[in-house]
Amino acid sequence: MERIVSYRVFACLAECKSFTGTAARLGLSKAMVSSAIRGLEAQLRARLFNRTTRSVRLSQDGSAFFERCVSLLADIDELDGVFREGTSVLNGCLRIDLPTRVASNL
Repeated sequence: MERIVSYRVFACLAECKSFTGTAARLGLSKAMVSSAIRGLEAQLRARLFNRTTRSVRLSQDGSAFFERCVSLLADIDELDGVFREGTSVLNGCLRIDLPTRVASNL
């Protein structure tokens, strides 16, 4: 689960191009966003972003990873949606009052 969260942080940072914007969009602190990206880069043994004090841009490895990551996250969201849709179906007991004469013919 933690890996999926890191992927979501990565994808958001790639789109926002800002640690501050990513933190605000995801409701996280900038330190948490930075930590997630550092951890992901360490895990993958690849530099995903080129950072300066004024900009954040995807590296070549980051661009390749972004394409796959977005596809994977879309698949995960679709899979989650399959089960969420099932909860919108009505369920439970239905009580019907009928006259005895009608009910005995059923």
